[in-house]
Parts: sequence; C-alpha cells; structure tokens
Amino acid sequence: MSERSRAPTKRVLTNYANNTSAHGISKLVDNNGILLKLMWLVLLLVATGLIVFQVIKLVQQYQRRPVNTKTSIESTQLTFPSVTICNLNPVLNSKASEYTMYEVIERVAEYLKVPLSDFKYTGDIQANDNYSFADVNFKTDDPLDESILEFQMEMQSLSLGQLKEISQTFESFVISCTFGGRECDSSNFTVSYDRDYGLCYTFPNKTDVKKGNRIFNAGPLYGLKLILNVNQKEYLPFITSSAGVRLQIHEFGSQPHMLELGQSLSTGFETQIGVKPILYKRLPDPHGTCDDSGKYESVLDCERDCLETLIEGDCGCSRRQVSDEDPCASKNIPCIKDIIKEKQSGELKCEHTCRSTCRVYDFEKQVSMTRWPANHYDPAVKFKVKKWSSTFVNDLFSEENSRDSLLAINVYFSELSLQTIEEEPAYEFESLLSDFGGQLGLWMGISVLSVCEVLELFYLLLANRCKPRTEVSSSPVIDLKS
Repeated sequence: MSERSRAPTKRVLTNYANNTSAHGISKLVDNNGILLKLMWLVLLLVATGLIVFQVIKLVQQYQRRPVNTKTSIESTQLTFPSVTICNLNPVLNSKASEYTMYEVIERVAEYLKVPLSDFKYTGDIQANDNYSFADVNFKTDDPLDESILEFQMEMQSLSLGQLKEISQTFESFVISCTFGGRECDSSNFTVSYDRDYGLCYTFPNKTDVKKGNRIFNAGPLYGLKLILNVNQKEYLPFITSSAGVRLQIHEFGSQPHMLELGQSLSTGFETQIGVKPILYKRLPDPHGTCDDSGKYESVLDCERDCLETLIEGDCGCSRRQVSDEDPCASKNIPCIKDIIKEKQSGELKCEHTCRSTCRVYDFEKQVSMTRWPANHYDPAVKFKVKKWSSTFVNDLFSEENSRDSLLAINVYFSELSLQTIEEEPAYEFESLLSDFGGQLGLWMGISVLSVCEVLELFYLLLANRCKPRTEVSSSPVIDLKS
C-alpha cells in the first residue's frame, strides 16, 4: 500500500475556508468575482483589527486590577473599644526633682530668670529667690523645645519601676469611674508606657472581654464615664505646656498611638464622645498595595519601627522601652534631630516600604464639649471626690473651684451598628474571557469551536508538510512499428 502523498497547501486552506464556522472567510474562496473577494478581504481585515484593538484594551483593564468598594451596615452586638488616657504631665514635679532630669528645668529657670520658688511642690529643690541668673547657653534658638526633648530623653532612660514611683497614682488620677452604670476600679485598667506621655491607663483590661464588656445598648447611659484629676499643681515648670489629658479610642486589645492619633482634652470641660465603628477591608497584591503579612498592626507601627531602627543604627542608642541598645540620653539629642530631619527630607529611607494594613478597625467620632462643672454642680463634684478619696482632697480644692484640675469624659456607642467598607475585585479573569469571547463573536462570529478549527488547520498543514511529495511516473513508450 502506497503512502498518501502531500496535498497542495492551497487545497488545505480552501477546504478550511469552505468549512470553518467563522463568518466571512468562505467568501474569499467563492466564485463571486474579484471585486467581492476584495471587499470581503477588507471587511475581514477591519474586523480583525477591531478585535485586536478591543482585546488589548480588555487586557490592559485586567492588568490594572480595578476594585469596587462595597459598603454594608450591620446591626449587631459590639465590643467596647479600648480607651487609653494619659496625663499631659508625664511625672510629678515634686518627685522628678529627685532625679537628674530636673537639671533641665533648673537650666530653663536660669535662662528665663524665673526662680523655682514661684512653683509649689518643688520637693528637695531648695526655694531660693536669690538666683544668680547666670547666662545659660542652649544649642538652639528655641530652648523650651530643646528642654522638652532633653527631658523626654532623660525620662525614657528610667525603668518602668522608677517611672511608676514619680508618676501620678491611679487613685489620684481616676477619681470616678463607671461603665454601663457599674463602678470600675484599677483592676479594670491596664498600665502602659508611652514615650511622650509617660504612664497611661487603658480601659478595659484585656481580660475584661470575658467579664462582659459587650455592649447591648447605645447611648451615654451605657458608656464609660470618668472624672479625672490631672493635679495641675504638680505640673512640671516649663515642660508641660497644657493642662488636661491625652485620649485615644482604638480597637480593643490594639496598640495605642497617643502622639499621632490621640486627642487632647482640657480641664474644666465635660467631653462627650459618641463613637461608631468602621471596618476597612482592603485587597493585597495584585489588586491593591496593603500589607497582609501581619507583622505590624498599622502603618504607624511600621513607621515608628523604621525611625527607631534608623536611630539605633546611626546614634548607637535606643528610645524603645525594651532594647539591647543603651537608652538615649541628652548627648544623643543632636543625632536624633538629624535623623528625624533627614528622614523628613527623604534623604534616609527604611529598608522596607511601610504600607497600610489590609484590615483597619477605626471609629467615627462625634465630640461635644461643655463647661464643667457648673457653678451649682461644683459641690456635688467635691462630694464625689471626697467619697472616692480623701488623701489629696485638701490640696485639690484649696482653690475656689475645681476646674483647674478636673475634667469629665463620657465615651459611648452612638449606635449599635458596624459599618464595613470592603474592596472587591472589579474585573476577574473570567470577565476577561467573557469579554474576549464577546468581541470575537461580535466582529467575526468566532466561538471556542472556531478556535479549535484554527488549531486543526495548523495541525493539518504541519501533517501535510511531513508527507512525501507526489512523484510523476513515466510510462514506457511502445513502438507500434516493431
């Protein structure tokens, strides 16, 4: 049996054109005249060009990885957020005088020509009205800012135990606390350290989730009510510029950022803060740029870690509470300032790029403030303070009213609903295939089976090339004359 010989390529293409399900191709081989064939050729080329153009656009859209934002509001039981409060005055004036950090205040007093005897609670510092007021030189034109930074450096070098000894006690700071109508005390708070504000207190304690900090009702009656005493008479001269507290409301159990995200509340006011939780869910690569590694709770954690790493590397000291490096001191201030300036100007970069986390739990706040206490309510406040503690009541109320050192705070849920803002992929690969097929079907009527026919054509052409050519055999010539 002889092998099948190679067919002409034109015949293979003609068979494909006559039998394909793609529209218009068969018109190129019909016997309709050269003009009609040219017309259909032009139409096919235009349709093919439009298909290529539209497909490129679709691929570019898919590569951009667009997202849709979906917002949903769900009425549900909520966990009460963490409320962290810090006195704007980091340490007591009378106790700080026992440490070398007080030398900063003494230098500022000499520079400003203000005797420390003008301030009460100077402790072991001898009140002396006869200061020599020698010229004191500072490294910058703003000695107050420099002294504050230097004092913070000295304070950060103290251990947590030493800091507790010279800081205001919880009992003298939180003089009244109720949560949902129930009294709360120091066992409901967690003590933490903040680099800028010293000791801070966070409500509720991390273990209180088992004790019922779930909220079933909204409104001021079911929130956290505090009366705080900042004890302004113990404020540090020249260091603490404002009287009040620093407060931040953050997700239960998360790390606070008092300097960046906290808000300052003044004495002599009652502050009502109604909160509504908002949950942001972002998409990581390839649809977004958020960080889903779980290494940091927030972008602020990353940025702070970056700055502290740069300081440790260049200055040879650390401002972290727990670190193997030596704690930063006054001598490191110029280096720290240079690092901050270079990072701000973009000259210094972190080893890694800080990105927002994929999950962010935040609170929308409605804040209102009123003068507090009212003149006729002041006796009731003093009664509450005396009932809570009598160890500091004489010093606290030696003045005409209590507005210099007291403030009231009420934090509550304005409504029991959780708003979720979630990103979703707007253009998946399935949509790309669907649109791709729509363009092919619109301009040339091509389906998946039509594509299979093209593959079959390539197979036939390749198989045809592998076959031997047809050889023309010559017949023997018979001589009729013989």
